[in-house]
Amino acid sequence: MMAQLNLALWTLWSSLKALRRPVLVLPLFIYAVIQALILLALVNFHLPPWVGVLAPLVKGLYGDGATHYPVLFIVLPNLFNFVNMFLAAIVGVYLWGVGILVVARYIANAHFGGWQVAWKRYGHLFLAQLPVVLFAILMFVMPREIFPGAQDLSGNALRAFRYGMLGLGILVESLFLFAPLAVLVERRAALPAIARSIGIWRSNLLAALLVVGIPTIIHLPMSYIYRHAPSVVARFSPETVAFIMGVDIALFLLTNFLVLFAGTTIFLERREDV
Repeated sequence: MMAQLNLALWTLWSSLKALRRPVLVLPLFIYAVIQALILLALVNFHLPPWVGVLAPLVKGLYGDGATHYPVLFIVLPNLFNFVNMFLAAIVGVYLWGVGILVVARYIANAHFGGWQVAWKRYGHLFLAQLPVVLFAILMFVMPREIFPGAQDLSGNALRAFRYGMLGLGILVESLFLFAPLAVLVERRAALPAIARSIGIWRSNLLAALLVVGIPTIIHLPMSYIYRHAPSVVARFSPETVAFIMGVDIALFLLTNFLVLFAGTTIFLERREDV
């Protein structure tokens, strides 16, 4: 138990120190820039060239009222999360793979490849991360489609439901944490990579949960603000929501790097033991 705890804390601390090397952060920084541009496009969906694509999306998801000021900013966090799920599945998986290769080379002082290798392995990367993507989509629609009664919860029952979903999300993400590494470092196909990830996860359960869980918990204050977006709009200004989301994108750049670097470190340190 203590060994697992020390492993998680050591890898997260090493991740923080590695932030001093911009080349290691570059792939995730590119993804954060893309996220920021998408946020900017959603805020300005009514202007060319976005109006033809984003206006029907906003109206289709949240009704005609969401296309008007200031309602747009109330639904903006959920709207951005919806778009970001598909961005992560299509673009994020590739940049995550590049980040793994860059970090693995830094840690192991060995050449595992770079941008081209991640592109050639893109199909396996996508399939290896598909369970996480599908779970994210499920989490997005679950309160309305799978558990319609969840929207009627309140008080402690509602908090227990939210924390339960948070814990389940951490569990699923940690379970598949090492699958992209197996695809890129060990050149495994998607299904064997998933099996490999589960094997390493079982041997490093606590470390994997902490490496994913601690960065996830950092975002809880932001999640609280998003749930109270109507109050933010009423007390401050609608644009405050967009500003907070911009800060959250920067925060995700930090926490995503922590998970990527720490996960890669654990994989390289412990893969021979499984």
